Amino acid sequence: MQQLVSFVAVRLAVLAATSNDSGFDGSSPAGEILRSVLDAWKQGRKVDDPSGADYVAEPRWKEGYRLERFEIGSNLKAADLDVSCPVELWMSSPTGEAVREEVYYVVSTSPRRVVVRSPS
Repeated sequence: MQQLVSFVAVRLAVLAATSNDSGFDGSSPAGEILRSVLDAWKQGRKVDDPSGADYVAEPRWKEGYRLERFEIGSNLKAADLDVSCPVELWMSSPTGEAVREEVYYVVSTSPRRVVVRSPS
C-alpha cells in the first residue's frame, strides 16, 4: 500500500510539472475509468469495490457521502499516461446535508488503473 501511495505521489508531481490543457474525451481509457468509478459511487457501491479501477482514493466516498450527480469537466490536463480532470459533484453528507464541490481527479491508466482525488 505504501508503494502505491508513493507511486501516486510521484505521478501527481510529474503531472503538475508537465501538464497541458486539452479537451476531455470521455471515451478515452482515462475517461472511461473515471466515469465508471463515479457511476459505481452513485450506484451505492463501496469505495473498496469500485468498478473500473484497481485503486480509488476519494475521501468523501470513504466518509459515507452519497453521490447524487456528477459532471465531468472539459478542461483536461494530460501528462504521459496520467490525466487530471475537473469534476463537479453533488452529494448528500452522512447527515443528509446537500453538498456541492468542484474537485480534480487524477486518473492513471498504467501500470494500474488508479483514481485519486487531487488535494487542490
